[in-house]
Amino acid sequence: MKNNATRMAFLFALALLTTGCTAGLAGMTPEQLREAVKVKDANAGCIVLNTPYGRAVSVWANTDKGVNGKVVIKGDTCDTTLEGVQIPTSK
Repeated sequence: MKNNATRMAFLFALALLTTGCTAGLAGMTPEQLREAVKVKDANAGCIVLNTPYGRAVSVWANTDKGVNGKVVIKGDTCDTTLEGVQIPTSK
């Protein structure tokens, strides 16, 4: 980073991005939090970005503990599927 303004903008953006993950939990009651942690899910995705500098591919996957299965991403088409995903039911 070349100057303080750029560094501060980067740190502000980083702080903004990292705090967004928990913003949905703010103001929840203890009962709501207990129910929220029981939710088990899985998701995955893929994005292809063609730029003048080349092709960029971004892949992400999220599976909660206890969720079994695998993520399959098909080469150049970036087709993303979750195979054999078994999500446990909460008791």
